[in-house]
Amino acid sequence: QLFSRNPKVAVANLDDPTYKKFLRFPAKRHLTYSIESKADVSAKKILPSTSGSTFTLITPDYQEIIDLRLPASFNISNALCAAAVCFGLNVSAGAIKKGLEAVTNIPGRLEKVEMGQDFSVIIDYAVTPDSLEKLYSTLRPGAKGKMIAVLGSCGDRDKTKRPIMGSIAGRHNDIVVVTDEEPYSENPNDIIEQVAQGVPRGKKDKMVLGEDYFKINSRRAGIAKALELAKRGDLVIITGMGAQEFRVVGDKK
Repeated sequence: QLFSRNPKVAVANLDDPTYKKFLRFPAKRHLTYSIESKADVSAKKILPSTSGSTFTLITPDYQEIIDLRLPASFNISNALCAAAVCFGLNVSAGAIKKGLEAVTNIPGRLEKVEMGQDFSVIIDYAVTPDSLEKLYSTLRPGAKGKMIAVLGSCGDRDKTKRPIMGSIAGRHNDIVVVTDEEPYSENPNDIIEQVAQGVPRGKKDKMVLGEDYFKINSRRAGIAKALELAKRGDLVIITGMGAQEFRVVGDKK
């Protein structure tokens, strides 16, 4: 619907297999962006870290070094998208650089929590097997100590994914805390059990309940357990709720 309104600028991601569909719509200007291919706007000389990445932003008119303070390759892609839109609207190179570098946190998306602790805490909205896989794979190379996962699953949704998510958490993390999320009309203990069933399947050396993984009904208590277990240099990853400010239990928020 957005692309069908003859926009001033239409921007498409060459790394997405559906990009041609969007370029078929008429626009005053078409632009493409990509991390992997040659495009109108691209990123080269990418230097990633656990806290962000530095890369060279390349446009048809100039090159600019960007110090992006958001980790993971998908944020580089998002930054290129924003840069392409602004470039198409004739925003200056300096303003694009300043804008991208000013963003330090997206609430609930790889959100870092700094309270003076000697370990790292990240909150992310990941709620599917695919998003968990990408999240853990992205964070593992930069983890100095143990990775401790806190996760659950939403009620009244696809039940088949629950043990799969537990297995993914078990495979990537050293310690897993399975806890409550948003049960809706389901019994939260049933959901926790279904997620927890998959956890020990994730590792060849089976994880031991009460040592390597835990089942904790209260989400507050589950998060507290993970923080209690975390030592200097460890990474605690809390998924499922992101930046939500309420939970749905039964028919109440």
